[in-house]
Amino acid sequence: MILEVLKKCTEKYPQEDGFFPQVSGMKFTLHASDHTITDVQVINRETSEYEPLLPNRKYTIGISDYYSSGGYYGILKNAKLIEQTTEQTNITLANYIKDTLGGDVSGYKHVKGRITIEN
Repeated sequence: MILEVLKKCTEKYPQEDGFFPQVSGMKFTLHASDHTITDVQVINRETSEYEPLLPNRKYTIGISDYYSSGGYYGILKNAKLIEQTTEQTNITLANYIKDTLGGDVSGYKHVKGRITIEN
C-alpha cells in the first residue's frame, strides 16, 4: 500500500497539485520521466538505519482521517486502523513541535534528502 500511495501522489510531478508526499521515516527515488518510484527505504526504529521496503511486511504509518477513510488515495481505505484521534492536524503538529522538539524547528529549515528526483 505504501508504494501505491507514493506512486499515486507523485503521478503529476512536476505539476504542483498539493499531493506530493511529505515523508519522514522513509526515503525514495522518483524517476520524473516515467513517474516510477524506486529505492524505497524505511527507517528501522530499533537501529535508526534505513532498510528496503519489504512488500509483505506490515508497517505503521500516520495519516489524516481524510486519507484513512479513502479520500484521494482510496488505497488506504482497507488498512487496519490502530489509533484514531479527533485532534486537528494543526494542533497535533503544534504539540509535536512543543513537546517533542522543545519548540526548536531549526532542524527542518533545510531539505533532508529523503526524496531524490531523477529525470
